[in-house]
Amino acid sequence: MKNILKLTAILLILAGSFACKDDDKFNTVDTSDFVLSSGCVWSVHFTTDAIPHDALFVINSEEELIEILYCEGEIPIIDFDKYSLIVFICDYGGKIIYNKLEQVDEYQYKWNIDINIKEETLGSRLNLSVLVPKLRTDTEVILNINKI
Repeated sequence: MKNILKLTAILLILAGSFACKDDDKFNTVDTSDFVLSSGCVWSVHFTTDAIPHDALFVINSEEELIEILYCEGEIPIIDFDKYSLIVFICDYGGKIIYNKLEQVDEYQYKWNIDINIKEETLGSRLNLSVLVPKLRTDTEVILNINKI
């Protein structure tokens, strides 16, 4: 009976260690918040009046940045040889309370964003932009929005 209990305990420990390995299949990516300088705004226009809207941009060049950014002065300088900029814009209102970018595989990332939404702020613009180590041009970033 003791041998059966020992064997069961060993199997449970092994099963737990394999389960933990599954949790580690997504690698958290280091990000740095990117804040627009004074005089710059994201120039993204949603095509319908209905809300909510959201948009995601993976920017790998100055040309791509200029397409969605309006600046009265100089545009921000980003070393696009080393970094990519990921931009999320929405009109959910409220406040972004959490975000984490995870690498699923070589070509795919998942961006988890929690937003504390208040009904009276629907229609208000929120944006979140982060610098990340350079992404391939064929990289897919999937949004996982949790509205709280």
